[in-house]
Amino acid sequence: MHEITTDDAGISSGATSTDVTETFPALSPGILHAATPDGGIVYDLVTERLSFLNATGAAVCAACAQRSDRSTWLDTWAATTGVAVDRIDRDLDAALDDFRDAGFVGRTDPPPKTYAPDAPVTALWDGECATTQAAGVHRIRFRSHDAALVAAVADRLGLATDEPPTAEFHLAVDAAGTIRLATDTEWRFPGAAELVERVVTVVNDFVARTTTDVVLHAAALRSPDGATIVFSAAPGSGKSTLAGHLLQRGWAYLADESVTIRSGDLAVVPCAKPIALDETSCAVLGVPVDAAGDVPVDVVAAHGVIVRDPVPPPTAVVAPTHVGPDGQPAIATLAFTDALVLTIGNALNLRYVGDLGLASLVALVARVPVHTIAYRDGDEAVAQLAELGVDS
Repeated sequence: MHEITTDDAGISSGATSTDVTETFPALSPGILHAATPDGGIVYDLVTERLSFLNATGAAVCAACAQRSDRSTWLDTWAATTGVAVDRIDRDLDAALDDFRDAGFVGRTDPPPKTYAPDAPVTALWDGECATTQAAGVHRIRFRSHDAALVAAVADRLGLATDEPPTAEFHLAVDAAGTIRLATDTEWRFPGAAELVERVVTVVNDFVARTTTDVVLHAAALRSPDGATIVFSAAPGSGKSTLAGHLLQRGWAYLADESVTIRSGDLAVVPCAKPIALDETSCAVLGVPVDAAGDVPVDVVAAHGVIVRDPVPPPTAVVAPTHVGPDGQPAIATLAFTDALVLTIGNALNLRYVGDLGLASLVALVARVPVHTIAYRDGDEAVAQLAELGVDS
């Protein structure tokens, strides 16, 4: 998770420059960009800054991304706007100076390192057993000669699928009883209990490095009337506890820690891992306190319904905040700019999915309303969702 600051970057006019090149300068490493209904946005992976561009600034950014020929671009822009080429030429120089000052072009600092998920599937060895678990866009096969370990992982995750695996994790036990879990990284656990306790974290790490679709730090549930709501919020906001409240009230469960928004059609891809609940949340929900941690869905709600297949785009995105018994309840619907800032701030994998993920979030916010709620208890949250029209 990261904080985002924003600024505005447009086009200045009237400046002069002798720095005329045949092609536009390339965007700096770590600069992502996407079009918006009224211009564009730039997200800088190095500084974690989100900038909003007017229509002309967005056109210049796109030209830099494409390394467009300057003279051709000037002629096309002049024909489109009816402004003289020499005036556009001066304004373009000023805009590129602004871009250099902002670090959009001309910066050589490397972006954050990425470790894209890479755990290829190979043939099982004699005597191995395996379970395949569906986690977002991944189908992860856990394989081992130790059948008990495989069974413990399958029971903990509860994401079994018959679909062909797309990735695999190896489990091996050495003579001292230490368990080695190898993906494209390596994890070691002193015993089976520690593996079971941490395996959800291992899966979360792998999902959060997805390169094909944007992943939000969010929960997702479907209301009794069929509305899919993505609850996107920072850790500690009460998101998981609210998911538990809704599950106990008959909502169907799709995800708690990570929600994948599929590129292209914006479908919500479930990842229905156990729900992360601390002791306080367990007490509020009436769940045994000794179950705190990654709590299975059937422990939170005995007859809880789990959705395992992708569903259409969400009806709404809601950012919940639990304010406690003395807090001030509130609900609000965010304007496009604020909604985009909030949603991008909760994206887990922009450094991996790049421009495609940024464009998906723009499309999502343009398509569905984004609300915030501040609630004191579960009943109040349910009432607020009903007021917003996203509950049955």
